[in-house]
Amino acid sequence: MTAKIAVVDDDPAFGSQLARLLSREGFVAVAYDGGEAFLEALPEAAPDLVILDQMMPGATGMEVLHRLRAGSDVPCIMLTGSEDEAMRIAGLEGGADDYIVKSAPPREILARIRIALRRGAALPPPPPAARWEFSPSERTLRDPQGQIVRLTSSEFELLHLLHQRQGEPVSREECHRRVLRRPYRVEDRAIDTLVAKLRGKIEPEQGGPRRIHALRGVGYVFVGFDTAASPPAKPRHG
Repeated sequence: MTAKIAVVDDDPAFGSQLARLLSREGFVAVAYDGGEAFLEALPEAAPDLVILDQMMPGATGMEVLHRLRAGSDVPCIMLTGSEDEAMRIAGLEGGADDYIVKSAPPREILARIRIALRRGAALPPPPPAARWEFSPSERTLRDPQGQIVRLTSSEFELLHLLHQRQGEPVSREECHRRVLRRPYRVEDRAIDTLVAKLRGKIEPEQGGPRRIHALRGVGYVFVGFDTAASPPAKPRHG
């Protein structure tokens, strides 16, 4: 059976070029102009594999990946024009199966696609998993066991900001200005301390996945809650 591949990229020229390459190799390739167009078509698209640009305006690659993983285990390969290790790790922990640098040669791209398709066909569907529940309107966070995770006002405001911008880097200056509401100074490490405290509450698994990644010289990126591979520990209170 011919595999159907969705190519999601906000660069029409690149998306069309990649779709043509895949078509010549016998795949059914459909190019989507950005994450929002793909999400709108997703219920009927039914791809066997998704190739997803990480940095897109509107619905970012990480946001699309998070939405995709909420109801599907379809193999997903992230596209990136950057060599930033932290961004690649964030994508893999967020549910991506592999990464392709846009400058990679066609043979490598095709090889990685075929590997991901074989892996996807061999893996059984994952069992349904309990999820974290964050409600900004009710100002509550529940862990997968249904327990309330108690957050201070500053921790909640920081989580709300990062959650709103999931998958996108948020600068320390913006975190400082919008959460602590005081002038920002480079030497002020208050936000770093606050992030460390928040991590202790939403990353309770020893050796578990990071949900907030630090990007050196940039700030922080929140990759989503539903990346844990092991049962969560009891929530910490404070």
